[in-house]
Order: sequence, then structure tokens, then C-alpha cells
Amino acid sequence: GEVVRAALGDRVERPAIFEKLVGDRRLGRKSKRGFYLYEDDKGARAQGKRVDPAVYKLLGWQARPFEDREILERCWLQMLNETARCMEEGIITNPADVDIGVIFGFGFPPFRGGLLREAGRHGLPWVVDRLGGYAEKHGERLRPAALLREMAGRGAGFYR
Repeated sequence: GEVVRAALGDRVERPAIFEKLVGDRRLGRKSKRGFYLYEDDKGARAQGKRVDPAVYKLLGWQARPFEDREILERCWLQMLNETARCMEEGIITNPADVDIGVIFGFGFPPFRGGLLREAGRHGLPWVVDRLGGYAEKHGERLRPAALLREMAGRGAGFYR
């Protein structure tokens, strides 16, 4: 977390909960303690992961459900936002490289055509609006990148 934060600054927050989890020796599967219950590997895989309710108490949280749609959108829209920032900085110049990279590197669903194709399917005005709403709710890291705002304003897309 610190290495990524040193490279990207405030755009990536290191979750404070990690220190609490490590302090409680919740290191995941290898310690059989973490966010999830690890009774036995065969049972956990067959039944799916179950959250350890003690984690909520340790972190001082109450379970508050998010809609599946919000979880999905926040994941891919934040990745898109960082991609746009990399494009602003000249790190990425070819949209096809992004889409190929996320499909083969991250396992982004190939039938969606990649991250930038997915953004194009929704339209950049929609992307900017959704990111802006999430930024208001969850913090500046979700504020739409300048490139996204500029492209949405002129009706542009990554492939046109």
C-alpha cells in the first residue's frame, strides 16, 4: 500500500483497516484468518466465501449492503479513471493497448471488448456523471479525470 501511495499520491488511499487486520494477525488464507472464514479449503471453495462476523466488530463497522451495481461500477469506473489519468500523462497512447491489456492481464470480460469499449458503450457523459456522484459519496479519488470531462463535453470517445 505504501509503495503504490508513494507512486500515485492521494489518488490511491491505503486503507487504514489493513493495519488493524495485520495487528489482529488476520493475514488471510495462510493464517486461516482474514475477512473470510477458512474452516477448511474444500468446504470454503464448495460453499463460497463467508465473511467472518468478528471482522465487523474489530473494525468498528456495521454491515451495510451496497447494491451489486454500485460495487461493479465503482470497480471498473475507478480503473477507467486511472487509465484516463495515465493517458493525460502520456503513459498510454493507444486505446486498443488498454483494452487488450485489461482482457488478457486482468481478466476483464472479453465479450465487453475491454475497459474503454465498455466506457464507449455507456457514453462518456454517463461515465463522468457516475464518477462525479461516487466522488461526492466516497471521496476525491473518484472525481472524473480532466480527460474524461473534456471528451464527454465534446462528445468524443476513445475510438472515434
